[in-house]
Amino acid sequence: MKVDDSNSPAIQPIDQSSIHHICSGQVVLDLATAVKELVENSLDANGKIIEIRLKEYGKEYIEVSDNGDGIEENDFESLCLKHYTSKLKEFSDLTFVSTFGFRGEALSSLSALADVVVSTHSKTSNVGYKLEFDHSGKLVKNTSIARATGTTVTVTNLFYTLPVRYKEFHFNIKKEFSKLIQVLYAYSLINNGVRFSCINQVGNKKKVLLSTDGNKNVPSIISGIFGETQTKQLLKIEQISKFDNSVLEEYNLPTSFVIQFDGHFTLNGFISATDHGSGRNLPDRQFIFINNRPCDFTKLLRVINEVYHTYNRHQYPFIYLNVLARKDCVDVNITPNKRQIMVQEEKVLLAFVKSTLKCMFENSVNHYKDNATFKSRSEMSVFKLRDLQNEFHNVKNDKQSVFSPLEQFRCKYDSSSTLEVEQTCRTVQTRHTTITNLFKKVSSIKRCQSNDQIFDSESKKCKLSENPVLDVSHLESVEEINSQNLKNVDEKYLVKNTALLSPCLSDNIKHKFTDTLNTLANKSVNADDILDISVVENNYKKKVDQDKIVATFDFSMLKEYYQRHTVCEQNTSTLFHAKINPSHNSAAEEELTKHVSKDMFAKMEIVGQFNLGFIITKYEENLFIIDQHATDEKYNFETLQKKHVLKGQRLIEPISMELTLVNESILIDNINIFKKNGFEFKIDYEQTGNSKIKLLTVPTSLNSSFSVSDVEELIFMLNDSPGVMCRPSRVRQMFASKACRSSVMVGTALDHFMMKRLVQHMGEIEHPWNCPHGRPTMRHLICLQRINYD
Repeated sequence: MKVDDSNSPAIQPIDQSSIHHICSGQVVLDLATAVKELVENSLDANGKIIEIRLKEYGKEYIEVSDNGDGIEENDFESLCLKHYTSKLKEFSDLTFVSTFGFRGEALSSLSALADVVVSTHSKTSNVGYKLEFDHSGKLVKNTSIARATGTTVTVTNLFYTLPVRYKEFHFNIKKEFSKLIQVLYAYSLINNGVRFSCINQVGNKKKVLLSTDGNKNVPSIISGIFGETQTKQLLKIEQISKFDNSVLEEYNLPTSFVIQFDGHFTLNGFISATDHGSGRNLPDRQFIFINNRPCDFTKLLRVINEVYHTYNRHQYPFIYLNVLARKDCVDVNITPNKRQIMVQEEKVLLAFVKSTLKCMFENSVNHYKDNATFKSRSEMSVFKLRDLQNEFHNVKNDKQSVFSPLEQFRCKYDSSSTLEVEQTCRTVQTRHTTITNLFKKVSSIKRCQSNDQIFDSESKKCKLSENPVLDVSHLESVEEINSQNLKNVDEKYLVKNTALLSPCLSDNIKHKFTDTLNTLANKSVNADDILDISVVENNYKKKVDQDKIVATFDFSMLKEYYQRHTVCEQNTSTLFHAKINPSHNSAAEEELTKHVSKDMFAKMEIVGQFNLGFIITKYEENLFIIDQHATDEKYNFETLQKKHVLKGQRLIEPISMELTLVNESILIDNINIFKKNGFEFKIDYEQTGNSKIKLLTVPTSLNSSFSVSDVEELIFMLNDSPGVMCRPSRVRQMFASKACRSSVMVGTALDHFMMKRLVQHMGEIEHPWNCPHGRPTMRHLICLQRINYD
C-alpha cells in the first residue's frame, strides 16, 4: 500500500535570520542577564568605573558606561555579529579562559531583542564614535562624537521583538529589577578596586541604588553596601589542612584520595558568626564565586546553610565565598548565561567547605573552660559503652579489675575537676555496675537435670516437675525470643536442650532459643547434651487431613461484573481520586483547585450537619465535607489580613535602620503597607549613607514583640511582590490566633442559614483549602452515581 505523503513538509534548513532570533532569546533571559552581559564586557575591557543607568526600572532603556580601553575602529563592523569575539580563537582556549565573556553572543542577542546604540572612544583613537546596529547585528550608522575614553552601550525597548516576553517583562518589572540589584551586588563584591554605581530614574526623579568607592578591601565593600553592622558580625573563613573524618564518611571519600587532591581548592571569604542575632532571618545575602566568577551553586549553598543551622537553627548566614580552583578543573560553558558551573571532584569541594566551617564554628562557639584539658573528643570516647563492653570481656574472669578504667580515669585527672569530669566518672561507674550485675546473673544460671522434666503432650508445653522454667509455646516468631522473655527464669533451672521445647515450634525458633540461652550464659552447647529432635517430634506429630477445595469459575459472572463497572466508570465522575488522609493532602488540594471554582460554592446544596463539626454539601453528583471551624477561621484570617490596621506603639528612642539603598527604596515606595502593619518611620532624605531611615513606631501585641527584623522580613516580601499587601510572620501568627478564637467552634449546632453562609464565604477566600494552622477545610466524599451503580 502506497502512503500519500504529498502533504508532509519537507526537511529544510532554517534561514539565518530566524536562527538568530530563536537563539537570542535563550541567551538574554531577563533584565538581570541583559545588564550582567554589559557589565562583564566593561570588566573585560579593564573598566575601573562602571555606571548603570535605567529609566522606569529598565522598561524604557538600559545604559552601561565604563572608562575602559574602548573599541578599536577595525572592530566596529563585527561588534554585534553572532559569535565574533576577541577572547578566544578555538575550543581548546576555553579551558584557560580568564574573561567573563567568551562566546560572542551578548551584543548580538541584545541587538536582536532591542535597539542597540554603542558610543566608544579607544585609547588609540583621536575621536569617539556613535554606532547604531539593526536587529541582525549589522552596523547601519557610524557618527563621530566627542567623548572620554571608554564605552557606553544603550539598550532601548528590551524584548519588544518578542511580544509575550515583552508583556511579561513589563508586568513583573519590579521583581526583575530586584534580581538585577542582587546580581550587581555580587559583581561589586568580587571586583574590588572597581567603582560601581546604579541609578534608576522614575519620571523626573533619580534614585541612587548602588554606590561603591572602588575600595580593594572586601570588608570595606561589604560595609559600604550593607552597613557597618553587617561587617562586625562576620568571621573570616580560614581553610583547614585536614578533613573531618565524619565528613569523609558522609561523602564516601577515602583519606588517601583527599590527600592527593588537597591544594586544588583555596577558600577566601566571610560568613556570619553563629551567635543569635549575627545571622539573618532570610537567605538574601549569600554570594558564591568560583575563580572570581559569580555563580549559582545550589549544592554548596545547601551545605553551608546546613552546617550553620547546627549552631544557629533560626537564622541564615551572610555568605561571601570565593573558591579558587585550577582552571582545567572548572567548566563554565554549561548554560547560556554562564551562571551554572561544573566543578571537577565536586564532592571533594563540598567536603572541604563543610570540614572548614565545622572547624571554624567549633572554635568560635563559647565553651566553659576548666582545669581539666582534653586533647580531643576522641580521648573521652574510650569511656563510651562499646568500649566498656570490650573492657568487660577482658575482666570478666577477674572481677576485682572491673573498675580499673575508672580508677585510671580518677588518677589521670585531678579530683577537683569540673562537673563534666565528675558526671563522666559517675556514668562510667553506673555502666560498669550494670554490666557486672548482668554478668553475675547470667553466669549463675545452671542447667537443670533431665530427670526433673516432664512433657505434657496434651497442652504441648514444656514443664518442670517442681519449678517451671519457661513457657515458649506461645512464641510465634524468632524476634520474640530475646533477653526480655528470659528475665523471669529461675536461675536454678534451665532447659537442657531444644528437644524438650514444644514440638509445635519450628526449627529456626528452637535454634534461636538455644542460641539466646547460650549467649546469655556465655557457654557453648555440647553435642552430647542435644537429644535427637526427630525422635521427639515423631512421637507428637499429628497428621492433618488436607481437604481438597474445588473452585468453580464462571465466565458469565466475570463478564457481567466487568460490564457493570465499565459502565460505572464511563458515566460517573472520576475527577476526584485522593483519599481523606493526611498523606493525600497535596493531591486533594490539587484536585480541588483544578475542579472546584469559586462560583461553585454559591451553587452548592446544603445536605446537613454531621457530628456538630462538619457540613455536608452537594454539587451536581458530588458530595463534599466541609470543616465548619477551619472554614470560618480561614475566612476571618484573610479578612484580617486584608483590612485590619494594626495600632502602633511609639518607641522611647527611634531606632536607626541600616538598609541598603535598594531596601530603602522598597520601604519608601510601600510606606502605606508598613503603616497598616503598625510601623512608622522618619525619613531624612538629606542624610547620606545607610542611616536615613529611623523606626519610630512598632505594632502593639500582648504576646509578641516586634523589631527591626520584622521590617526586614516585610521588605523581603515586598521585594518579590511589590505593592501587594503583606504581613510579617509574627503578625500572621497573631491574626491566626485571633481568627481561631472568633470562629464557629466544633460542637456548635448550625441552622441552614449559617451553614449556607459559611459555604458561600469559601468562594470569597483567596486560598480556601487550608486554615492558617494547616488544617484542611474541605474534601471530596463520593460521587453519588458511583453509589447507584455499585
